[in-house]
Amino acid sequence: MSPRILHPLLSLLASVTRQELARQVAYLKEENRVLRERLPKRIVTTSTERRRLLRLFPDFHG
Repeated sequence: MSPRILHPLLSLLASVTRQELARQVAYLKEENRVLRERLPKRIVTTSTERRRLLRLFPDFHG
């Protein structure tokens, strides 16, 4: 297959993948809103929990 044929196909695939990821992120954001409404105003995390979170997002300083 020539690159001219593959480029539109790959662009379409990337677009669909982006759209699906955006849809999943929107779902997770709404799910978090629903679950947060059930929680008390303040939740205290342990140092172990904070380390687990920081491993996933080490540049977070909030």
